[in-house]
Amino acid sequence: MISRCSNTATYLANVKGLFFYGGRLEEVCNCYFNHPNIATFYTIDSYANMQILGKTATICGEIENVEEINSFINFMDIQEVYTNNDNLLIEGFKKTKLSIMAFCGQNTPPNEQYTVKEISPLDLVGLWKNEYNKQDIDNMYSDLCMRKNYTGAKCFGIYKEDVLLSVAACVGHGTDELYLSFVYTDKAYRNNGTCKILLNTIAEKYSDKCTYLTCEKNLVSFYEKCEFQKQGEQYLLEKIHVNT
Repeated sequence: MISRCSNTATYLANVKGLFFYGGRLEEVCNCYFNHPNIATFYTIDSYANMQILGKTATICGEIENVEEINSFINFMDIQEVYTNNDNLLIEGFKKTKLSIMAFCGQNTPPNEQYTVKEISPLDLVGLWKNEYNKQDIDNMYSDLCMRKNYTGAKCFGIYKEDVLLSVAACVGHGTDELYLSFVYTDKAYRNNGTCKILLNTIAEKYSDKCTYLTCEKNLVSFYEKCEFQKQGEQYLLEKIHVNT
């Protein structure tokens, strides 16, 4: 049975600790419950819990009634689900294993060729070069607008002169963690170290927090070069859209 929670205590009494919030879940939940239009929380069969932010759900714990989860996810028009449950399958969704990567390196000295600064969602159009990356830019714009409005997310870009090369959006989880919701580099400027400079600069700016991100297996080695280390795994289920 899926039941909506009205307070942090009810939510935490069900299952303690979402996998990437560590021991600070109570602080994160308190922040969201104080702003009820940000996210909604549910308990599932007293063995799992679920948080919904926009069209994204995060599910933690053991799922007994998979059919009920499938119906609920489709009823709520959820587009993606993050979970630590390797057995969870949702009809009409593709499943991908992700690595949780945390910044563990030394900060890179400033490079006078580049400028790193906070940017707005509209600045992302500076990366829109052709139809090849239009969908990427649209997705980042939507993600950043949602997170900026609901969670105070910020986006930083690295420039060479007036050309935007790479961007990364980040949102604080509690007082100790900083999650990078997306990282993107213009195809023409990849493999030259600009992304590493950008991520290192963000990590230095928020040096009092643990900076982390999630990525697919083929990107683990890249983020290791950016001085991130693998800390664990989670799964992403994305809704499959069939063109008609």
